[in-house]
Amino acid sequence: MQEEVNEKKGISFDTARLKDTLLNFIVPLVAFAVIAGLFMLIILPTMKSLPNLKQELTQKEALSEILYTKNNVLDRLVDFKSIVSENSTLVDRVLVSEEEPLPLQDQVYKMAIDAGLEVTKLSYSSGGGGKTEAGAYKIVGISIGIDGNYDELVKFFELVENAARFVQIDGFRFNLGKDNQSISTDMRVDAPYLFVASQAVTDDPIELDIASDDFIKFVNRLKELNFYIFSEPVEIPVGILVEGTEEETEGTLEEENPVIPPEGAEQPVENPSELPFEPVTP
Repeated sequence: MQEEVNEKKGISFDTARLKDTLLNFIVPLVAFAVIAGLFMLIILPTMKSLPNLKQELTQKEALSEILYTKNNVLDRLVDFKSIVSENSTLVDRVLVSEEEPLPLQDQVYKMAIDAGLEVTKLSYSSGGGGKTEAGAYKIVGISIGIDGNYDELVKFFELVENAARFVQIDGFRFNLGKDNQSISTDMRVDAPYLFVASQAVTDDPIELDIASDDFIKFVNRLKELNFYIFSEPVEIPVGILVEGTEEETEGTLEEENPVIPPEGAEQPVENPSELPFEPVTP
């Protein structure tokens, strides 16, 4: 009976030692397996993506700086809302967003009259254009025939140069009178127009600084221009108006508006060096 108890005690003692031994091995094995799994599933992929994460962090920091600066600029623009609105109106009057041929026709006529010239014919046509960084623009042109002298023609060029709505003389031809003083001129005055479709872009910086010297000089230059704003259409004699066209007329200015000198008048001057004065190139 005593031997059986001893045998049971011996078996029991061996089992406990076996359990302790297994536990001492199993726990480290499980811990190692967990660590290996974490390394393979989390740490290793993170290490591989670390360069991309650093680059993304740099981009986020740059975007944060842009947005912070942009927010400050927008706050400043809101504080000076009236000034910004006034300056925006100035720019819209210089480079218009629509064709507006009749106001342009009135403007060119008024400039010619202010210069002391006699307008003999007037018409408008639209078509053509070009491209800029802001986008494609179109052109509306005014064809005008004028009579006057050299000083009046120069005065007209000066008015064109200082007109608020941007206009440019595309080309002109003239006849010199018998007295070598009177000049009959045909020319085309072009005005571009551009419609800009603005879109809000969150991460684009605002480069406009209404307090910068360059911007202030730019606005002051615009304010010095001559603005031709008519509450009512200008009364233009019907005899000089030619029906406008909606498409650009083919051919050159000489072909479109040939100048036919009156009988006995001198022919058009082919060589500018023969003139009694230096020709002015607008």
